Amino acid sequence: MDIEIIRTNRKTIGLQLQSSEKLIIRAPKRVSRKDIDAVIENNRKWIEKHIEIFRMEEKERAEAEENGSMKWAAILPCPYSYSRDLRLRAYRC
Repeated sequence: MDIEIIRTNRKTIGLQLQSSEKLIIRAPKRVSRKDIDAVIENNRKWIEKHIEIFRMEEKERAEAEENGSMKWAAILPCPYSYSRDLRLRAYRC
């Protein structure tokens, strides 16, 4: 999986899946890579769950396009995006 880390002036770490292969992490500038890796590990179930959802939706969309069924095109969101903000309780500002 491709992981992109964007450091900004914020107080939370945000996880966003843009596809089944790309995870964007928005994190405060002061947080270390080790801490970011710990957040990823602590949220592994959430990440895996939403990757599976992406794959199922991508498969359904591909099947709908192959069969010429337009009803799925209206139901499935495009582009896909799932996000989660996590408070940093262990850090002092």
